[in-house]
Amino acid sequence: MINKVFLLTFLFSFTVWANDPTCKLTSFKNIVKINKIQDDTIVQESDCSAEVIEDFKLLIENANGLLKASFLSQYFQQEHGTHIQVSPDTIQVSDIKDHIQKSIGDENLIIKKVNSLIPHSSLTYNTSETLRISCKNCDSPGTKDLALTLGKKKHWLSANIFIKKEVYSLEKNIINLSEKLSPDHFKKVTIIDRGNKRYFDDLSNIKFYRLNKFMRKGDVLGAHDVSPKSIVKYGDKVKVKINNSSVNLSVVAIAKSNGRFGDIIELQNPKSNKKITAKITDYNQAEINL
Repeated sequence: MINKVFLLTFLFSFTVWANDPTCKLTSFKNIVKINKIQDDTIVQESDCSAEVIEDFKLLIENANGLLKASFLSQYFQQEHGTHIQVSPDTIQVSDIKDHIQKSIGDENLIIKKVNSLIPHSSLTYNTSETLRISCKNCDSPGTKDLALTLGKKKHWLSANIFIKKEVYSLEKNIINLSEKLSPDHFKKVTIIDRGNKRYFDDLSNIKFYRLNKFMRKGDVLGAHDVSPKSIVKYGDKVKVKINNSSVNLSVVAIAKSNGRFGDIIELQNPKSNKKITAKITDYNQAEINL
């Protein structure tokens, strides 16, 4: 009988000991990541080993969304073979870039990098207050200053905002600068850009331009990578189309100067000797809009 009591007492003690946590780790209900690499401030208190703390930080670095304490405990049990009690019951992990992106409300603007004077890797809190972000000029790309407000506390951030752009890239290498350009030489692609560079976008009229430099397949065509060709020469006969609301006329005039696509040049009517100005629209063609 005594042996049975001793055995039951031993088994009960062993069960209690086995269910007791080896250590405890207390974090926060909300972790808003500002830096990619996390520091010890995302842990409120813990008596766990440094190895466990580092593993927890790595988990947060790669997490986004709602983490359950039960899942974290199971993870630590599997990875470290120890029972770790994690609290609170749920941890909401998010990235400050996502909060800024949501506050801007423009899918074409992309948050690339955030700098902060907050001396920690993340903004952590246990309240249910709403995180508010305000920026007066975040509707355009560039480096912007933002105010982040949580309750009565305000923090200042700076963010590098890029923009999505549709541009044209080459489908082949072009090493002959005199090669005639065609829309078939290019394809439309989407890039993420700082917003301070201009790109060529008039592909339907690319035949009137020439490259300023050698370009390789995949290169994006910038506005300064091409120059308009001279498509009207001094003394050429130019067909001039005259447009107004009631009638369309055309006359032939003599060019008084060379001209490139889009230039406005002076021409002379050979019958009346009257001089007119018109915008070049094609090879030896121009138009006047009245």
